Amino acid sequence: MSRAHIAVGVIFNATRDQILLARRPDHASHSGLWEFPGGKLEAGESVQEALHRELEEELGLTVRSAAPLFRVDHDYPHIQVRLDVWAVTDWDGKVQGREGQKIGWVPIAELWHRDFPEANRAIVRWLCLPSVYVITPDLPAYDHAFFSRLDALISAGAKLFQFRNTRLSPEDRRHVLRDIAARCAARGVDLLVNGTADEALDARARGLHLNSARLMAMGERPLDRGYLIAASVHDTAEMEKVAHLDVDFAVLGPVAGTITHPGVAPLGWARFGSLARDAGRPVYALGGMRPADFERAKREGARGLAMIRGVWEAEDAAAAIRACQD
Repeated sequence: MSRAHIAVGVIFNATRDQILLARRPDHASHSGLWEFPGGKLEAGESVQEALHRELEEELGLTVRSAAPLFRVDHDYPHIQVRLDVWAVTDWDGKVQGREGQKIGWVPIAELWHRDFPEANRAIVRWLCLPSVYVITPDLPAYDHAFFSRLDALISAGAKLFQFRNTRLSPEDRRHVLRDIAARCAARGVDLLVNGTADEALDARARGLHLNSARLMAMGERPLDRGYLIAASVHDTAEMEKVAHLDVDFAVLGPVAGTITHPGVAPLGWARFGSLARDAGRPVYALGGMRPADFERAKREGARGLAMIRGVWEAEDAAAAIRACQD
């Protein structure tokens, strides 16, 4: 069975804090669920041509600026689909449901509370994740200077952190992790633990980050969908395992050479882009990344950057975070 190829538009309002959704009509499959507007490609159409046509037919919009985000392949019992997802950031026209469908502008933070067809959930993941994933440095001790910088990064707008450490004793690791998790929770910031599910639960963290060895050893998703699960990946086999476990997002690298991965050949941007666009979920670029790499990463299909030294060693932490905002 061939996949139905569908162009999907993530349509932003002028301030980029709301997304236009349409409700599936009663006579259609997935009736009553909300979706991101779009439709099937016609014979001979490119994705961009189909997107322009569908949004004009469905909503009366003339697309002025759109860029590809990523692709999602999903198998329903009755149909296999490929969603080519594009961000629509500039358009003309008066928005209307030309086919009688209900439409509405929804704040990005509220997307989780809407009911979507399953294939659309990957788009929600993408939109609700921030554009920077901050990884803690691997230190022998975490002193006042570390926590001051942590507070500064949070104040600058960092909203997603990974605790990664291999040098502490188990007892010290537990103590430090609990302290970081409490600080993050108090500020509404998500912390993922690079370790075990038990550690994440003990610290009351937002979720779990799997290194590639833990990822490949897993037989099923380690925590339910109330938690965020991320994974480090380096190749096609690991990306396929991410899809099998329904991991929420991936960190792919190293894109460039880095001292944390000595002797590992970097992927380069071309290979990164080919893997990221077909991942079916958000992907962060890792490995020698600096804020100056943000726009290139986005062009290659990344949700954003995963960084250690790029933010922890930045002279101006607030500027580093601001430089990586959508």
